[in-house]
Amino acid sequence: MKRDDIIRAFTTDPDYRKICNQIGGLYADDLYQELALVMLELPGDKLERINETCIKCFYWKLAKHQFCSRNSAFHKKYRRDAEVIREHANDIVLVGQSTLPDIDLVDKVNRAIKDVYWYDSGILSLYAEKGTLREVADCTGIPIKSIHDTVNNARKIIKKKIKKYE
Repeated sequence: MKRDDIIRAFTTDPDYRKICNQIGGLYADDLYQELALVMLELPGDKLERINETCIKCFYWKLAKHQFCSRNSAFHKKYRRDAEVIREHANDIVLVGQSTLPDIDLVDKVNRAIKDVYWYDSGILSLYAEKGTLREVADCTGIPIKSIHDTVNNARKIIKKKIKKYE
């Protein structure tokens, strides 16, 4: 069979949709479309060699890989966003409820920051202002690893001090 015949058989044979339904479940249509793109991108000679052996076996393995692998194009397009949303669903709901911060906790944090060594509190306030470790490192000329260690140590000390204040 030539490439066009193989592609035509692939698009009309219901077994390929069944494979996607078995593996993909709710994502079956998206998986089928993604696999169609992969199959269309294969060179003609490779597609013919695969067809000579077992193209449905190849398709099954490809579908399984696309659906299960975290590095596949399908996972990056369709599944990763859904996983992130499911993982942080409670946080997303809390943001929508617009809860006000605990004033007592804010006071404790401010008091703990004042009690921390001046260098650590200065780096921590720069980090809060700039937003990234890289920007703090660029602004101060201090290596990013040192900034990272200082921020982490200050954060740990502040957590301990807040617990002590309770």
